[in-house]
Amino acid sequence: MKKTLLLFSLLLMVCGIAAQSIGQIDEKKMMEYRETIGLDYSMPDFNTSKIDAKVIGVRLAKILQSLEENYVQGYYNRTLASILAEQLETPAYQFVAVTKIKTQQITKMGDEITILLKTTFKSTNEGKKNTILTLRFFQGISDSHFVNSLFYALGNYLKEDENY
Repeated sequence: MKKTLLLFSLLLMVCGIAAQSIGQIDEKKMMEYRETIGLDYSMPDFNTSKIDAKVIGVRLAKILQSLEENYVQGYYNRTLASILAEQLETPAYQFVAVTKIKTQQITKMGDEITILLKTTFKSTNEGKKNTILTLRFFQGISDSHFVNSLFYALGNYLKEDENY
């Protein structure tokens, strides 16, 4: 009985340590996302349909311009398709090709930035379809892994060209 109790206690301690280290890894990754994405929250609240650096901040403007120019590249297109599948709750959409993208609206209210992207995608059995993707950031990160990954990649690309 004592051996079973001791073994059970050790097992609980190991599980607690593993869970704690996973939480630390997640927090480190979130800090890395927040730093690399680098959204500017010092701007006053706004609601705009244009990518204007004076209104939305230079960093966000550069990221959105880069996305609109490079969405056809493999990684970006696959990640957009994954966001599409996630938001429309249709797993098969993660394999579609995004054929057009346009920033429709950008809003900042306090610590939350919301970006609406009008997308056109091509499904093999449904033809071309349009939808609006909603990208939300709270205090610099999104609750969507795919959105964070997309903006992280775009942010890393821009870090190489710090001339903004």
